Amino acid sequence: MKPPGAGAQPSFPDAVRERANRGSVRGAVGLLVALFLLASCGTAQARNPHCSGGIQYWSLWWTDKEKNNLEDYKRELGKAIEQLQMCSAEDPKDFEALGYLAWCYAEADSAAAAGRAFARAIEGLNAKGDKKGVDRVLTNRDSYWTTYYNTGIRKLKDALDLQGTMTKETESSVKPQLDKNLREAIAGLDKALLLKPGDANTLSALASAHDNLGDPAAAEALLREGLKNAPKDTTLQEAFRHIRLSGAIHQVGEKAYDPAIATLEEMAKSDSTSFDVVFNLASAYLNRGQTRQGDARKADLKSAGRWFAAASALKPDDCDVAYDAAIAYQNGGEWGSAEAYWRRALKCHPDDSSMLSDLAMVLVEEGKYAEAIETMHQGVMKSPKDKDLHHNLGSIYSKAGNKQKSTEELMVYLALDKGKPVPDAAAAAKAAKPGSTAAQTFSKMGPPDQLVVWETDNQKFESWFYWSKNNVFHFQGGELSVRSDWNTADLKPSGGTGGKK
Repeated sequence: MKPPGAGAQPSFPDAVRERANRGSVRGAVGLLVALFLLASCGTAQARNPHCSGGIQYWSLWWTDKEKNNLEDYKRELGKAIEQLQMCSAEDPKDFEALGYLAWCYAEADSAAAAGRAFARAIEGLNAKGDKKGVDRVLTNRDSYWTTYYNTGIRKLKDALDLQGTMTKETESSVKPQLDKNLREAIAGLDKALLLKPGDANTLSALASAHDNLGDPAAAEALLREGLKNAPKDTTLQEAFRHIRLSGAIHQVGEKAYDPAIATLEEMAKSDSTSFDVVFNLASAYLNRGQTRQGDARKADLKSAGRWFAAASALKPDDCDVAYDAAIAYQNGGEWGSAEAYWRRALKCHPDDSSMLSDLAMVLVEEGKYAEAIETMHQGVMKSPKDKDLHHNLGSIYSKAGNKQKSTEELMVYLALDKGKPVPDAAAAAKAAKPGSTAAQTFSKMGPPDQLVVWETDNQKFESWFYWSKNNVFHFQGGELSVRSDWNTADLKPSGGTGGKK
């Protein structure tokens, strides 16, 4: 990320630039006092010697830094700060010199002191109408801000890159370096913010670093403060929205549902077209509802359904959101809405037997037994080995008054639930007692695909599964007890094709 002003270089007054370019001859500081004069009311006045001396030391350290003469550079930088501090105390209206003091503070990595001095210098030069002086101080400040800002951004990017590659398996080894990068990003961005308080780019990046370090409250506080000074700044507004949403999601993860819902409700009032806001609000209600009982539970689940429906309206082609709405409405007892969203979800997943089962159970609640049987039967046909689907189909048949088909499906469920498969189904079936209905079935139908033995209420059963024929024969002592046949849905209230044959 290259912010505005990235790559900016310090700005020199012409006379100082010329001296810096040609090098400086060391001598008494007072020898160059005459080079720095202030014009006031048209009368040349001698500059405070600490001001001119401090600027001379500034020139010396700048030159020695360029020459990589670091020993003299450090000494001269300290002297420049010392002289310019006395200058500021004795002549507080020398705002040009104050700009140099700010420059020296920034060079010494004293961002807080530099920020205060830069601000005072800019304010004073503006008051004097010294546009060139203001531009020079701004350029110098932005040069150091860019260094701090880019350092922070690089560390933030490194952290986010690591975060993107982190898995549950690598978290313990990766997270320490990730957090280290985030802390270093915060350190750099803190200094950048000290130089340019309220800067939108800096605040946004700093808030992101705090948020990713697991402190969304600090991130939100930073952005709130920034918006006090610049309430219409779109960069801050978007960052604030993101951080509030991120904080609410974090609260849901921590099971702090009440504050999360309060935040998301407030956001939804002003931004009801944001999918992320309404979807996460729905999720918060769903999660909280699952922890409650009675009317409170039902109310939360209904709210979850309503907000999932709003999210689905924003993404009508996303059938997974329709699924979420269906689940919430079903658990909240909103049968009509649940039916509508199950049908919408099934448009994308027409072969999902679990969804067909859920829709069928909703249809039962609405008293639509024939539709429920047809729908559940579709699910059984798609996943015939799913015992729960047979159980549900049996339950619906029972409610519809079809006892015979209910028994057939219950027997399939029990066989799948309790049965122990025989290793060689064909051999076991072939060994059926001659003349028994089991032997006759073997002769007519051939060996079963699967044979299980099971027991319930002290009764022993042997169930022969012919999966390709959608039939199961349940025998007791070699005689047929019940034949289960799910080839077609039986919509009659009673009777059917089941039972002994």
